[in-house]
Amino acid sequence: MKLFSGLLMLILPTILFTRCGTAYGQKAANKIEQGSFPVSADTKFFMMDLQNELNTSKQTLKSFTPTKQFAEKYSLQKIKGKYHLSGFIQTDKRFSEKQLRRIQVFPGQPSGNIRTVMVPLSAFPAFLKQKGITYFELSKKVEVY
Repeated sequence: MKLFSGLLMLILPTILFTRCGTAYGQKAANKIEQGSFPVSADTKFFMMDLQNELNTSKQTLKSFTPTKQFAEKYSLQKIKGKYHLSGFIQTDKRFSEKQLRRIQVFPGQPSGNIRTVMVPLSAFPAFLKQKGITYFELSKKVEVY
């Protein structure tokens, strides 16, 4: 009996530590934080809604499948099996298109220092940390009244 309780005292903390570490790691991986440049108000709402969707669905951002309502609300497009967010970026001289492509963001043709981008949701946190971007604004559906 002593051997069993001694063994249990060794194994139980290990199991608890592993489970807590995994939960914390998943929570940290799903944290949507403000990046290195300002974003539009609509983008801030998107970030809050995305965080809520992740928390509710208990999915990771890497494998996130949005609800139909969420995808429609933010005009997400499915490209090669991944959901993408479209928007506009303003850039400065530090901007590197190569860096965007490295994280699988598709930049459009520039018009001065503004261009369109298609950002995979899984790359959104990395996108928010890109140097050379000075502003991001979410694209919106055009509504005809």
